[in-house]
Amino acid sequence: MIVTDEMQRAIDIIQNTNESLYITGKAGTGKTTFLKYMVENIYKRFIITAPTGVAAVNAGGITLHSFLNIPFGVLGPTSAADSKFFPAKKALANAIDVLVIDEISMVRADVMDFVDKKLRMYRSCAEPFGGVQLIMFGDLHQLPPVVTSAEKNSLAAFYPGPYFFNAAVFREKGFRIIELTHIFRQSDEQFINILNNIRDYKLPAEDCERLEEVRNKSLSQNYDGKYIHICSHKNDVNQINQSLLGTPTHFFKVEFSGDFNPTSMPCDETLQLRIGARVMTLVNDKEHRYYNGSLGFVTSLSENKVGVALDNGCNVELEPYSWDQAEYKATEQMGIDGVMEKKIERVVKGSCKQIPLTLAWAITIHKSQGLTFDNIIIHSQGMFCPGQLYVALSRCTSLEGIASDSFISRRMIFPDYELSAFEQAYKAHDNIFDRVAYRSMFYESQSR
Repeated sequence: MIVTDEMQRAIDIIQNTNESLYITGKAGTGKTTFLKYMVENIYKRFIITAPTGVAAVNAGGITLHSFLNIPFGVLGPTSAADSKFFPAKKALANAIDVLVIDEISMVRADVMDFVDKKLRMYRSCAEPFGGVQLIMFGDLHQLPPVVTSAEKNSLAAFYPGPYFFNAAVFREKGFRIIELTHIFRQSDEQFINILNNIRDYKLPAEDCERLEEVRNKSLSQNYDGKYIHICSHKNDVNQINQSLLGTPTHFFKVEFSGDFNPTSMPCDETLQLRIGARVMTLVNDKEHRYYNGSLGFVTSLSENKVGVALDNGCNVELEPYSWDQAEYKATEQMGIDGVMEKKIERVVKGSCKQIPLTLAWAITIHKSQGLTFDNIIIHSQGMFCPGQLYVALSRCTSLEGIASDSFISRRMIFPDYELSAFEQAYKAHDNIFDRVAYRSMFYESQSR
């Protein structure tokens, strides 16, 4: 992979300091690729966590909740002290140097405070996060925390907002931010500027005029597979895929082994296919013939294999693929100097096996996260929350490859003033998050 100067600076901070770090960046800047590179190239003891089971499996780690046995629901100031202690988790917490949290944008402030307090207790250390270096990956403009109305009301008693940076622990100690700026997905400057404006909740007249050109009502009703339809609602996706699939001829059931939580599977529980079905691959090929998000049509079907003619010209046969669910254990090994050293061992506790394909005439905005397509049709009328328009548009490599079922307008952009204040605060303080400066800017933006 190409290691940019920003990525190298992040590696230097991780390797040579104990500073907490938030690595972010716009869509297409290589955050996921860099996470994998970092894991392979840092020389510290670490574990990888994520807020959801699917994200954890894809990152090769564990859920944040399983690491520290975090209860579900809103967590109060005493939740960590009231929770159970587990000797094995305490040993693991004392063996790590670095805690990696992927998709940090989905982690709520109360969860961050629970992590902080539980690590202090396990490690008998009063420093934030018990002295563990915190490395966070994600983009707040793409995947916000999922908070119900009831949870929002409860959180409001303790926090000014749900985002992770509102956690009380960051009053004591902030964190550095490195924003990856080199965009690998798009190269057209005009398109990149439009995406940046939408990300900043702006849509100048010239951008509106350019985006008006992508509306194509007749093309948006075309399902020949040349364009993938991106929808905001799962029901719309299921309806499109099932109606175009018609009567399936083959059914592939997922196979579980060991201790694997079914809610964490990144594949279909029952994959329904027929010859000619439009499909998308869910994994990267070791021979680089396809990657997670490659599109194609089914050309052959057997009991354990599916032939696919990919859009890139390759014809491949896919067999069942195994996704692992792991856990970390603390161990001790004798070092070369005769002193016992703490080690972290990643142990596979279960797996799920399935043909790594899914129907792909249509896909949700959420599922499209991190994927790249050459041609997309956006069902823009159903968008309902911040970031959806930005994520949908930024999946495509060029503006010429985008069509929409309706005119894209300013009303589809939902400003989030918390995020604007957050970015202004850290950029004004040499890319270091200061919670006091952030709150000042947030209140200032609210009073305008």
